[in-house]
Amino acid sequence: GFDEDHDAHNSELQMIYKTLRSQTIFGVGNYVDDFNNKTVFQLKIGTTVISDSSTTIDDKISHKNAYLYESLNIADTTILLGLSNNDHDDDEINIHVNKINPKLGIQTIITNTILRAAYYSTLKRPLLNDQTLEPTNIFGFNQFYDEINGTTANNIALGINTRFSQKINSGFEVIKRDLLIPISRS
Repeated sequence: GFDEDHDAHNSELQMIYKTLRSQTIFGVGNYVDDFNNKTVFQLKIGTTVISDSSTTIDDKISHKNAYLYESLNIADTTILLGLSNNDHDDDEINIHVNKINPKLGIQTIITNTILRAAYYSTLKRPLLNDQTLEPTNIFGFNQFYDEINGTTANNIALGINTRFSQKINSGFEVIKRDLLIPISRS
């Protein structure tokens, strides 16, 4: 049989400061998951136990992050500059990643059309219930995907949205993602 017991905790804190032309978002987070995997193997012939063994593995995943996003509105254009730092430890697959992730985006409105562009770097972290306070997109481009924890990604994105009438809208976007997927070092 197989038994897995998790004791996971997630805490986050965020501050948002807004002015007429800008917005600052700052936050920190801490995630810890202590877990225990127990595998029991028993070989029986009839009611006689021939072999009985069990294996218990205690592992821990921890992740700390901090981020700062600054957006500035100038006329019909918004510029976003951001930075995040992720420190990820995973005993189960024996990896440690500490990564600084730049974020850069621009969005401008021309008549009924919105042009969007962004470059951003991310590190996939474990999320308790797949939730976080950190902004999950940059001008509509997703930052976080359901990848293997510890995966790093560099993303370049372009998008255009147009309103033809009150009831007809159109949008198109393209995202190029370069991924580095962690492999166990055990």
